[in-house]
Amino acid sequence: MTNLATFHLQRHSDHHAYPSRRYQCLRHFPDLPQLPSGYFGMFPLAYVPPLWFKVMDPRLLALPQVQGDLDRVNVCPRRRAALQARYGTQARMA
Repeated sequence: MTNLATFHLQRHSDHHAYPSRRYQCLRHFPDLPQLPSGYFGMFPLAYVPPLWFKVMDPRLLALPQVQGDLDRVNVCPRRRAALQARYGTQARMA
């Protein structure tokens, strides 16, 4: 249902990788990071930032390309400090 209502928004990254690809040909990659729920399930979390961070922070730190090293992702300094305070050395900084 979410795909129909959001016009297959999960394929949006493929559009940025290949801007000339037609909408009907955009691909979905199941091995890329996924939200824990559909977009409609994530909207309520986004309205309550502490709940959003409680759900999403562990997922961010668990990504293979991050492996707890926040220097590999674009995180604002305030959020980076909060992650380090909450998760300790798992969210190490340079």
